[in-house]
Amino acid sequence: MKRLGLICVLLIALFLAGGETVFADDSAIDGYTSITYSYPDSSSGFLYKDDMFLTNAEELSTDIAKMSVGLAAAAYKQDSINSLLKDSMKFEVLKQENYKGRAYTYEDNDFAAYSIAKKEIQGHHVYIVAVEGTHEPIEWISNFHVYSSAGTFSGYHNGFNAAALEIIDSLYECVATSEKENNVILFTGHSRGAAVANLAAGIVTKGSVLATPEHIFAYTFACPATTTKEDVAYDNIYNFNNKGDVIASVPLEAWGFHRFGHDYDLETGAVKTNFLQRFKSVTGEEYAGFAGTADWVDLFESIYPTKSALENDDNSYMILEIFGFFIGYRKDIKSDAAKATLAKLLQANLARDASRNWYKTMLGKLFDPEASSMEAYNEMAEQEKAELLEDINTAIADTEGMDTNTFLNYLNQSRELRERIRDELGIWVETYEDFLTARNELTAVGFEDMGAILYKLKALLFESGTDVKTG
Repeated sequence: MKRLGLICVLLIALFLAGGETVFADDSAIDGYTSITYSYPDSSSGFLYKDDMFLTNAEELSTDIAKMSVGLAAAAYKQDSINSLLKDSMKFEVLKQENYKGRAYTYEDNDFAAYSIAKKEIQGHHVYIVAVEGTHEPIEWISNFHVYSSAGTFSGYHNGFNAAALEIIDSLYECVATSEKENNVILFTGHSRGAAVANLAAGIVTKGSVLATPEHIFAYTFACPATTTKEDVAYDNIYNFNNKGDVIASVPLEAWGFHRFGHDYDLETGAVKTNFLQRFKSVTGEEYAGFAGTADWVDLFESIYPTKSALENDDNSYMILEIFGFFIGYRKDIKSDAAKATLAKLLQANLARDASRNWYKTMLGKLFDPEASSMEAYNEMAEQEKAELLEDINTAIADTEGMDTNTFLNYLNQSRELRERIRDELGIWVETYEDFLTARNELTAVGFEDMGAILYKLKALLFESGTDVKTG
């Protein structure tokens, strides 16, 4: 899906060209140089000249937008972004971090790979910050790390903000603040990289210490929401999103999230028509992504309808666990370690209380070949629940009024049932009251709602004819 997201990004460059060729074979056209760059599985190009950076950042530049597409796409591979910056654009790479030597783990994931490059252009110090998007499935931990581990919230998405602040710290090492009137900075990225670039650009613009707003450019593609702060519609930040891309829809607007700058979408009149034609020309397929977001948004809102539901770390991971786990399977994760980490994350966190433990049980049922339809899935789940409830009721009837020693003997003889209750409801029965609690939890699970939510996930991701496009 990353490849498909990049195709959409590259098609943005095509429609920004107004139907004209994005790059040409001639080495120079009106002072422009034709530049070709590579990205995973393909290559493309744009026309470039240094003067592009000497314009007002608060006015949309299609030239800079097309160049930014190239930078964002090339940022996925260190060799590609190096070649583009150094060999083609003649920039000096000042800093590159997190491409190698730092592995994403469950504990350490709030960072992104990035490059900072510099070029002197007519008395101006021009800097490019290109941020890599989601590269490994385990990065979904940070993508949905909305709040801090202490459950606090700064108004910025915690995972993206941590990565953005690392980049800003690096900029302060590279950029002379005393020269801020002559400093020019371009931020760009795709998907996760877009979110980090959006936050970094917004924070730098708000502070106006490294450069003035009219010299701070930010062009992002498939950008998730990043902040709940007000007054962030800065005129120098441009976010190009596809309404059919679920990545750009989270964290949810219902939770108060949006982006720095202004959004531009592909689903507008002639732009949409042009995009659809070019998508089919490039991929040979019809684009089916515009209608894909609503189901995902409904799904997230049905689990956590308000921002307050995410105000602690455990809750913010709940959506990550479901979304990241299934997206990981759809992307055909090559790394067994990454797959195991996501599976472990899902299992561990869904087991935090009885309701989530029931989710865990039913998730396993989704992969059963007998669950071929919603009706079949419901029938299986109802039978699972009914059998456990019957056994719990039997235990309650058998042990009511028992003396302590007899009850302890009963527990020893009923270890298999107690383990089922523990595994499916997260309750280890040691007293008669524990049996009552287990029955109450099981009957309060609200199976029908959970079944619908989980089966919707399966339908969105696995059934033929379903086409959900993501960044």
